[in-house]
Amino acid sequence: MLSDFEVIQQRMSCRTFTNQMVEIEKKSKLIQFFASNTEGPFGNRVQFLLADFSELDPERIKKLGTYGVVRGASLFLVGRVINAPTAFIDYGYCMEKNILYATQLGLGTCWLGASFKRKEFKKLIPGNEDDILPAISPIGYAAYKQSLLESVMKNIARSKSRKPWNQLFFQDDFKTSLTEDEKNPFYKPFQAVRLAPSAYNMQPWRILFDSKKITFHFFMRRVGFRESFQRAIPFQDLDMGIAMYHFDAVTKEMGLAGQWKNKKTKTDQKNFQYIVSWIAR
Repeated sequence: MLSDFEVIQQRMSCRTFTNQMVEIEKKSKLIQFFASNTEGPFGNRVQFLLADFSELDPERIKKLGTYGVVRGASLFLVGRVINAPTAFIDYGYCMEKNILYATQLGLGTCWLGASFKRKEFKKLIPGNEDDILPAISPIGYAAYKQSLLESVMKNIARSKSRKPWNQLFFQDDFKTSLTEDEKNPFYKPFQAVRLAPSAYNMQPWRILFDSKKITFHFFMRRVGFRESFQRAIPFQDLDMGIAMYHFDAVTKEMGLAGQWKNKKTKTDQKNFQYIVSWIAR
């Protein structure tokens, strides 16, 4: 069984799937896991289910809006959350937890935030009319099985597409950047955050490490989206939730105890918004 850090390193976005059906045992595991994953770090309640479209009429599938974007998938991870200030961060956190679990089972996934019809998918999950469906993911077997070498090469390419450490991670102040160093005791949590997926690869997360208090302050740099688009679905909030889950999962795996707290940390950095802090215990 792969470690969480290894799953984060290996997971790739998949939009084309084979016709191979996901085994009943795996579907049962997914359903149980999704049902147990109901609350994020900020306390917002989320609701997920595994939608099975294998018996759905092809014309109805087209109405869901993923036709042409996702091919071959009949299973979808779908969720809802009440619209609240930190709800999308919690949704991103819990959704990524689900996606990495599916990856652990050998299944392919893909974050979809725009290329689907929310109203159609919302009908699949009972809930309040005001609930939001921020993102979904197809789940199935990837159409193309990569060799080990191809997987490694893709990971190298993915790593190169990410911002370098010195643009994302800082120590004690935003004038002191961190450089990538595997000898850094927090190398894995930092690297897990760096490899997190984000909308349009914006990578909005910035971490300020307080070396005296062993505290990691998470900031968001809001850039790149039209204001009206960002108001509809704040994708960068989802991205922050994804990054937080990567950090949380890997620190726990390393045996590092900590908790999320609001430390109300301020900065004079332009467009930087404080989100939350992870404090070592």
